Amino acid sequence: MEKQLDAIARTIEEHCQKENGNYSLLTGNMGEILFLYYYSLRNKNYKEKAEILLDQLTESLSTSSYYQFSYCNGLAGFGIGMHLLAEGGFIEDSPDMLDDIDIVLNHYLEQEIQLKHFDFLHGVIGMGFYFLKHYKYKPSASLLQLQKIVKYLEQTAISTPQEDTLKWEIVNWHLPHQAHTKYNISLSHGMSSIAIFLSRLLQLDINPEGKVRKLLEGTLHYILRQRIDEKIYDCYFPSTSLENPGPVNKSRLAWCYGDLGIGIALWHAGKALGRKELIDYAIEIFEFSATRKDLKSNYVWDAGLCHGSAGITQVFFRMWQETRLPSLQSAYEYWKNQTSLFANRPEGPAGYQSYDPTQQSWETKYYILEGVAGIGLTLLSPLHSAWDEILLLNFN
Repeated sequence: MEKQLDAIARTIEEHCQKENGNYSLLTGNMGEILFLYYYSLRNKNYKEKAEILLDQLTESLSTSSYYQFSYCNGLAGFGIGMHLLAEGGFIEDSPDMLDDIDIVLNHYLEQEIQLKHFDFLHGVIGMGFYFLKHYKYKPSASLLQLQKIVKYLEQTAISTPQEDTLKWEIVNWHLPHQAHTKYNISLSHGMSSIAIFLSRLLQLDINPEGKVRKLLEGTLHYILRQRIDEKIYDCYFPSTSLENPGPVNKSRLAWCYGDLGIGIALWHAGKALGRKELIDYAIEIFEFSATRKDLKSNYVWDAGLCHGSAGITQVFFRMWQETRLPSLQSAYEYWKNQTSLFANRPEGPAGYQSYDPTQQSWETKYYILEGVAGIGLTLLSPLHSAWDEILLLNFN
């Protein structure tokens, strides 16, 4: 594993030296530099290299006239990355270091609320997680934005009183292949991320007029009503929602869609609400998921963090740390080994490439979400795992 990590670090450093103007956390240089900082805890030679690259990136950002705002591709993710670096002791912590970003995000939050675009990776909820992270540094300013998001969720929720459920229609401009998807319970783009966001609000005792708990309960009721028969489908939940047109199909085993993300949402909600049955249900889902090991039938094509083996590995690692269950430790070890085995593409950095099943093609990617930076962070997790907050697995 040490050779793999060193190869990943070398290729990421080389890539950042050539291209270092993308400040995205999940799809750009910010995430790659985050990996280099964490790797410097094992190899001190990379501390100075990471510092130089971060200085270059922040200088590039300061002179930019065009901003993206999202958690995945923009300033919200960049801000979270900076907070993680400060909390890890890699950079000096300054409460005012993100003031300019706050101004831009406040503007874009209003825009996305008007568009009713709640998406985690690309919309309102992703910015919400930035303001949650920022809350302990700038509580009054962040609270105002968090209250706006709660109000937005309350006003746009579709209520079904007889079922005691709340749901939200999704905006699919960034997912053209899901043009007919109206409701989505996934973690990456759907209601599981809303449930986690609301759970974090409760844990931080941010509950304006008692609305957060009601919103969370209604969201959970909707998600749980999407349950399908695992004996038939080999999973507990569909990819999006039973309300969407088309046949019910097995959901993939991955961080982004399917049972793992829903299990994460139930885990956080159970802790926030003090409801042991939700925690137990999450564990049941994780233990069942631990039996799903066939790559092809679970749509695992590569080692990427988003929909590949590294993301599965990290979920099982985190839940093993939380529960100490042997079944989850075994699943973690299995998927960690599979992640190493995926390093079989000589054309890719450290032997890794990302597979596109629609095009049946392999691509070289360096960033966190689908590239070697995310794989590298997963391999580092036994010693340094605070980074997985960016996947909503753990909160500091």
